[in-house]
Amino acid sequence: MRRLFYIFVALLIACPAWGANYFVSQSGAGAGTGADVDNAATVATFNAGTAPFNSLAGNTVYFLDTITTTINPPGSGAVGNNAILRGDYTDHACTFDGGGTVDYGIEISADDYFTITGLTFTDTKTAAVNSTTGSEGVTVTANTFNMSAGSGIITKSNWTISNNTFNQVGSAQMIYTLIGASGGTVSITGNTFNYTGGTNIIYIRGYGTHNITDNTFSITGGTIASLLSDFGSASESGAVTFTGNIVTSLVGFSSAAIIFKYGYFNPSISNNIITLTSATNAKPVISMVDQNSPSIFNNTLAITKATSAISLTSTGSASGVSTVSGNNITMGYTAGYAIAVGSENTSASDYSLNGAIINSNHIYGADKSGTTHGIFVGFNINATIYHNTVSNNGYGVVVKAAGATYTSGMVAYNTFSDCGIGVRIKGVNNVPIYNNTIANSTQALFISENTTGTLSTGTIIKNNLLYEGTLITVLDTSTIAANNSDYNLLYTSGSYVSYQAASKNYSEWQAMGYDANSVNSDPLFISSTNFHLQSGSPARGAGVNVGLIHLDPPDIGAEPYLQYVPWKH
Repeated sequence: MRRLFYIFVALLIACPAWGANYFVSQSGAGAGTGADVDNAATVATFNAGTAPFNSLAGNTVYFLDTITTTINPPGSGAVGNNAILRGDYTDHACTFDGGGTVDYGIEISADDYFTITGLTFTDTKTAAVNSTTGSEGVTVTANTFNMSAGSGIITKSNWTISNNTFNQVGSAQMIYTLIGASGGTVSITGNTFNYTGGTNIIYIRGYGTHNITDNTFSITGGTIASLLSDFGSASESGAVTFTGNIVTSLVGFSSAAIIFKYGYFNPSISNNIITLTSATNAKPVISMVDQNSPSIFNNTLAITKATSAISLTSTGSASGVSTVSGNNITMGYTAGYAIAVGSENTSASDYSLNGAIINSNHIYGADKSGTTHGIFVGFNINATIYHNTVSNNGYGVVVKAAGATYTSGMVAYNTFSDCGIGVRIKGVNNVPIYNNTIANSTQALFISENTTGTLSTGTIIKNNLLYEGTLITVLDTSTIAANNSDYNLLYTSGSYVSYQAASKNYSEWQAMGYDANSVNSDPLFISSTNFHLQSGSPARGAGVNVGLIHLDPPDIGAEPYLQYVPWKH
């Protein structure tokens, strides 16, 4: 018994006491003590910290009916014992109505540890919930924000914003974060954002960590600059994670759906579903400018029109290694880029994005006769582009520069099908092209000068499976060393090679010293859409070890022979 007694006492000490419930209405009721609904205190009494509001930790304050003056808590909660401000008392649901003239619904000055829940905020002028200084440990959850001006929430410190509904019909932004240089963490999770007008939805300025997860964004009208963006100076930095969100937009963006270009936030954009159906959108969907090693992976993007689905650019600052991996991108437009690293034209920012990793993306275009680029790397080198699939695009991959030379990286183990051009090399030297499958494209490999006349030399073409269309095109006086094109499988009913404007069949090409150990036979794919090799394929074991293999010698192409099991495909 004594042991049980001690356990009971220990639990009493460890657990916070059950808090009291108090009640507040605009003008009060009865005796105005706040003890119950019939004796609700006034907002002025609450703000003044008059008893019983002189101690808030662990207590719940219910706000009743319609409130029209700013709620300014007179003190703080405590760690693990938040003060709770509620608006969902039975038959007295609370709406804060700013009428378009009241600046703030709830203004938390230098106080900490609050939970704000169950309220509806309508038409405040500056912000529905505002932090004037760094207020720690605030949770804003299960509220409704109906905003036609100002911001829904402005926070400057460690806040959790969860499971709210934001209805934005003209406000500047729904969430505006202004974390100071000392840092902090803002978590934005499980919210629903309904947008029909305004400027931005989530706006980040300052420092700190931002975790934006599992929200739903529905953009159905009005004009919008961005769903998520930063604003500030290059000295501001932090980390942003945007993951597990569902975005549907019927309108285009004047900036980009997600854009970071001012501070350095090392963004991680992952596992989101983004559907953009606007036929007039003329901006990127995801745009990263000068960001430190951004990572964009495992997203599903269905885009009717955009300049780029994913765009990574620099103004000249070295931006670390960018990773774009595992995304599924469907482009409904016949121009633009699915994944773009760098730019089409030389500038002072050249080669700031070297070494990008682009792997395991699946890109589906609208028309191979268009100019859509599945993957584009411009005026940056040493990209590793591998295990991607690109189909029905104008270009599968384009690597472009002004005479720069690859010293690492490669284009390897990709599958390009039904493209205008599978792989295009423009003004870049020594690009390794290994173990790709390029099938049913108008032109498989296309090697040429860039638009300024810089030639491509030293391209290495090994272990590739080139099927149908013109297989290799070398324009101008760009060259391939004879031993740099070998151990490939070349098979087409069309033209094998167009070399410096001269058409060559397979025998003529070999007579020039190229592809001496290559194969000229039907590769025997599993089917017209499954480019794995059948057991009897002549591409099996016909490659050469280029340092990437599990078998020696390797199969030719990106999709080697497998013990084929139909239900796995």
